[in-house]
Amino acid sequence: MIFRDVAIEWQGRDVVVTPSNRLMRRIEAEDGVNLVQLAIDMSRAKAKTSVLAFVGAELLKAGGAEVTEDDVRAYLMGSDVKGVKAFLTSVMSAIIPTDDAGKKPVPLAAKTQKAKMARP
Repeated sequence: MIFRDVAIEWQGRDVVVTPSNRLMRRIEAEDGVNLVQLAIDMSRAKAKTSVLAFVGAELLKAGGAEVTEDDVRAYLMGSDVKGVKAFLTSVMSAIIPTDDAGKKPVPLAAKTQKAKMARP
């Protein structure tokens, strides 16, 4: 599985979101947002607050929270910088899948050697 559950802290509790390709497609289709571009913009601190509010609200709703885009926007514009940073980090984790941390990566040399041995 490429996506993992992500806990997004919202109003003092963790909302567990199970990202999926279906959810990502729905978010992209509803607002026309490109999630890869959003992740790039987030890493450069250039993401639009309105887009972050929309995506954040959609993820929280997918986790069962009753929230609006305006709620998320108000939170993002608030003064809790540490909380906002944690929120955005969780949003980024939800929209950009990562490698399986439970698997040890196989060094390229070992893969190459294994492939050579498998040849007739």
